[in-house]
Amino acid sequence: MTARPSPVLAAWLVIWLAFGTVPSGFPRTSEGGGGCAFAASIERVVVLPPAPDAVSPATAQLLGEFFRQEVEQDVRFQLVSIDSRPCGDAACAARVGRELGADRVLWSRVLEASSGLRLLAEVTHVQTGRSLDSVEVSAKGEQELFVAAGTAVERLLDGLASPPPETATETAPPGSSLPVVVHAPVERAPVGVALDIEAEVRGGLGKRELYAMFQVGGSSRVRYTQLRPSGERDGATVYLSSIPSSALTSAGLRYYLRLTTSGGNEVARFPSSGWWSVETIGDPNAPATHGPRQEGVIADQTPDPGARPSADAAAERAATDRAGETTPGPTGAELARSDAGSTGGKNKKWFLIGGAAVALGGLVALLAGGGGDSSDPPGDEPTTLPLPPEHE
Repeated sequence: MTARPSPVLAAWLVIWLAFGTVPSGFPRTSEGGGGCAFAASIERVVVLPPAPDAVSPATAQLLGEFFRQEVEQDVRFQLVSIDSRPCGDAACAARVGRELGADRVLWSRVLEASSGLRLLAEVTHVQTGRSLDSVEVSAKGEQELFVAAGTAVERLLDGLASPPPETATETAPPGSSLPVVVHAPVERAPVGVALDIEAEVRGGLGKRELYAMFQVGGSSRVRYTQLRPSGERDGATVYLSSIPSSALTSAGLRYYLRLTTSGGNEVARFPSSGWWSVETIGDPNAPATHGPRQEGVIADQTPDPGARPSADAAAERAATDRAGETTPGPTGAELARSDAGSTGGKNKKWFLIGGAAVALGGLVALLAGGGGDSSDPPGDEPTTLPLPPEHE
């Protein structure tokens, strides 16, 4: 939906913005007057306009102005600015907030839903990147969306005033050479949107590597993404990566951070046991975010000889496998010695790939072993196999 807002809706907003009065249908939730009382303890707030994914830019701007006015008239907050850059996730909102010297950021997204529109609004704590509160409301159209947003404002303002969350900090034991890893676990994330993972590392990784191991709810398959350095903050190195959008489903997500040697041996994990759980929010059937692959692969990986994926599709599948996306996984084959005796130091091995796999029209073989390629999964947790029992 990209239609311009109706003249009636625009008139409501003009009257409200000009005179500070709320038209019928916009519940007033702030008790403050027209000005703000500034004090050292007052939270500095940035309001970001929603990303215009499913509405016109004009409607997105009006929604941003609506949220800005509510924050500005609440004496508990100091409005830093309304930034023109929309953000679609908490990590982006926290970065913008840091750039503008804010304590909290109010950001939102408007998405298409099966019955109309959905507004996802969240208050993010800038220093930790964690959610203080979030609201999801639905509406049949743009005019109803503003009314629904009005009912959500009180909760958002309470979220802005909430105490900051605790940051999960893992500190190396005294005398240890391990770095200190600081990470704020993600609690909520939208369905079908890539999830940014951020960690601060103090002391330097040296020859160690940091991975986020993740698992879709209900699946035994564990995948990973490596966190890479992206800059400095307060004497610490910031490491970033993203869990792909295909892993963010209505079934939820869980993950942990794994610190390894450069050879893949685990030296620490955060949390020390268990997983962090991510609650996924949003319509799992939203047409804007979901669509099945159309590549001729049917259930249970049964080959269909009459359906051959194109060369482009096979190349895309191989590329997304390397990036950690969800695609039909490879089938392992046991490698055996070609004979029981000496092979002249070369230690040759042989294995067979079934003809059904070749019949699919695209075949990629990956040999993994000691001293394998650096793109192999760390340690004993390949992306296509479940964790060993001792890690569950």
